[in-house]
Amino acid sequence: MTIKKSVYQHSSSNGMNTHQTEVFELEDGQLEAVFTRLKRKRFPDGTEKYFVDQVSKYTAANKMELRNQDFPKLRETQILLNSDFLRLDHD
Repeated sequence: MTIKKSVYQHSSSNGMNTHQTEVFELEDGQLEAVFTRLKRKRFPDGTEKYFVDQVSKYTAANKMELRNQDFPKLRETQILLNSDFLRLDHD
């Protein structure tokens, strides 16, 4: 079992979709970025449930390598790339 430590999180909603971005530091020092899209479904009885619609994972040896990944073309990607966590002059 791989031990992960969350080092970055961001979440945003748009209509019936929620986008979550999280970066984990793995026990071997690598970084894993996970982009998750959740869809909300509203049922006739008024209850709502979230379903995982899409998950994309990217692993890199360091922040520079992580920045150079071919991430999905999402607003959340730009938020991650512009975050203090991935600033080039900040470790």
